[in-house]
Amino acid sequence: MRNLAAAGIAPSSITAIVLSHFHGDHINGLRNKAGAITFPNARIFAPAADWNWWMDDARMAATPEAGRGVFNAVRRVFGPIAASVSRFEPDTEPLPGIRAVTAHGHTPGHTAFLIEGGSRRLLYWADTTNVAALFVRNPDWQVAFDTDAEAARQVRRRLAERVLSENLLPAGYHLPGSAIGTLARRGSGYEFTPLKA
Repeated sequence: MRNLAAAGIAPSSITAIVLSHFHGDHINGLRNKAGAITFPNARIFAPAADWNWWMDDARMAATPEAGRGVFNAVRRVFGPIAASVSRFEPDTEPLPGIRAVTAHGHTPGHTAFLIEGGSRRLLYWADTTNVAALFVRNPDWQVAFDTDAEAARQVRRRLAERVLSENLLPAGYHLPGSAIGTLARRGSGYEFTPLKA
């Protein structure tokens, strides 16, 4: 909220939020500490596969208590507004110029977005690489945060190759610096260089 204020953006001016997946660092900001909606005028778009996975009561009941953190967070955040959340499928446009790209593995519905409209297309790959210094450079490594480690490994390689072959700007939630930059091959992996402001 401090960063939005510093940029002169009022929460009430935000009219759409497109989510890549349902981990806490991506959804908890939709409500403040008191539980109120942070962006009261925003329509929320969520990947249907993540919605179906994390909102499945039988799956939650079958999960040991220690592993229910995401299930509980999803219910806390979306429970009161579930009917108003728009769910989208891969290869659709939740909003004009924003195309959902399948990137399942980090979560069952983890989604990247191909964003059009400027002089160069951008691929927002969300959490495809959790720690850039490790997983951009070593895309075949696996991390405990991925629901399906093998699928996530394949997605890292596929999206990186797409960035290179289509000359896209890669952007990601956990990428360093500006979090938007360029990608180059480096050994058996890649190197991300953030754009300078």
